[in-house]
Amino acid sequence: MGFNTAVVIRNDGLAEIGMHAEEFVAAVQDRVVTGGEIAVGTHANVATVHAADHADAVVLIAVGGNYSTKVYTGAYAGPHHTQDGAVALLEQWAASMGYRLARS
Repeated sequence: MGFNTAVVIRNDGLAEIGMHAEEFVAAVQDRVVTGGEIAVGTHANVATVHAADHADAVVLIAVGGNYSTKVYTGAYAGPHHTQDGAVALLEQWAASMGYRLARS
């Protein structure tokens, strides 16, 4: 299948990305394996690149407060864009931390 790389962009840096598109692409390519913050133009942390994962993996990323964190990488759980798939992924995440979900 291939690999996917999640990039979280800070919206206040969009103008810098627009003016320095080639620099942005090169910076993302440099971080595909390791992940990390990237700078473009005069913006010191325009985006966070999360290291690539195989396309069969499903990655949960928490975003807020100008940060993003890869919180869980799950096995293929079916289509995560459906409720059943999302529940299966949530159950995997909970189990990875020693929790068991119960629906009330």
